[in-house]
Amino acid sequence: DAPAHERPVRSLKNWGVTVNDAFFLGGIDKSMIMEVLRPHIFFDDQVGHLTGTARSTPSVHVPFGKLNEPDCSEPDQARR
Repeated sequence: DAPAHERPVRSLKNWGVTVNDAFFLGGIDKSMIMEVLRPHIFFDDQVGHLTGTARSTPSVHVPFGKLNEPDCSEPDQARR
């Protein structure tokens, strides 16, 4: 999902992190791809994408992006 790749690529570059390979797969199911590629770790900004990948790959939720913004209409969320 271009330009979704820009932020992580720029962040890694700014931090001086070198990555051998990076794949940006949009909203497709990633579990079968993880089983074939067998990466060391998988990052995603949607918890729902981690359910399938966690069976074969260490999977980490990155809590950033539009889908992870708090709902400020709820009083408890506005204070966080």
